[in-house]
Amino acid sequence: MIARTLFVALPLAAVVSSPCAAQDEAPANLGGRIQKALGQLEGAALGAVVGEAAEAGGEPPEVAGAEPAEADGEAGEGSASKIVLELRDGTIVVGQPLTDRFVIETAYGALDVPFGDLRHAYFGLRVPEATQLEAEAAIAELKDENFKKRNAAQERLSKMGAPAAPAVAAALADPELDPETRTRLKAVAKEVAPSGFAELLEDRLRASGVTASGKFQFDAIEVDCALGQLSISLDKLRELSAVGEKTYEEGFERFRERGSGWDFSANNDTVWHVAEGKGSTGKACLWCGVKGANQYSDNAQAIATSPAIDISGLDAPELRFAYMLQMEDGVDECHLEVSGNGGDTWERRNQYSSTGGWMQQSVDISKLRSTEFRFRFVFASDGSNVGSGMHVDDFSIVEKGE
Repeated sequence: MIARTLFVALPLAAVVSSPCAAQDEAPANLGGRIQKALGQLEGAALGAVVGEAAEAGGEPPEVAGAEPAEADGEAGEGSASKIVLELRDGTIVVGQPLTDRFVIETAYGALDVPFGDLRHAYFGLRVPEATQLEAEAAIAELKDENFKKRNAAQERLSKMGAPAAPAVAAALADPELDPETRTRLKAVAKEVAPSGFAELLEDRLRASGVTASGKFQFDAIEVDCALGQLSISLDKLRELSAVGEKTYEEGFERFRERGSGWDFSANNDTVWHVAEGKGSTGKACLWCGVKGANQYSDNAQAIATSPAIDISGLDAPELRFAYMLQMEDGVDECHLEVSGNGGDTWERRNQYSSTGGWMQQSVDISKLRSTEFRFRFVFASDGSNVGSGMHVDDFSIVEKGE
């Protein structure tokens, strides 16, 4: 009994309770690390695993920010088979969802998504009410007649960091704000609200055929995992991924915030990077071009390489993605390469030509089933005539035919 418990429980603990080895590890690349753990748990009742560990004298690990849920029902028929939750402290929780629907309030009204259609959810920063009130009080003191009090209030706001950003942004939106207070708030905003911070306040979901931003209309997610039934509040969560039919998915939303696991190389200012406002379905995509321009440069060579992904558990894996390309066809080039050994050797696959818009691509990678599958895009240009370059988005690795 003890030997079997250790065989099952140790990989589980590594996934359920341990903070990520590095804060910039890509949670969306769940691939190898998560898929291996799910494979080792296949066929084992999660509750039974915890019970065996306790019987052997062990204690189940604690999950930060999680409380036992008093769930009295089963997940809906369309629910994902398993989900992976990443908490803001780096903790990873794998389990069966007990929440059957996601409701998000958008600029166009409420959107009700069945859990079975959900692919990813990103949870925006939630500022506690007490912190919000503290920031608003400090902003009010910026108008105090006493110069020292105004300085002290500005210093307090700066020390609060990112949680003060929503209140600062709201105050700056007031058209009747006096010039001195506006100047002080702008200085604070530079310190507490990094580029793109407004998006970090949004909740976002990706589901079958839809990407939406707004605010989730519930307070917690309930999940049945190795620790039993938990209710994890949204303020503790960073990201949710539905797993089962997909081994890997990347849509480049919040790519910079999460870290990625991707590798990029280039010989000049034409580089692969995340471009906002150009995505196939969401706001972001991966683009090869000159930052701040709408084109690539002459004599460029740039490569974007995916993380290593475990696809050994699929019978007939298929790589799917969207792409859009404008270049000097026949002279400049962009092609896809794949590897089954982590990038030691590469096999050249598809060569791409200019498109009139976004195109969908499916690539059979069944002969490369391994624990270290990688793919990469290679872009190269000659010494004249340029275009807007290559855009790629919405990657997934699935079982062929699903």
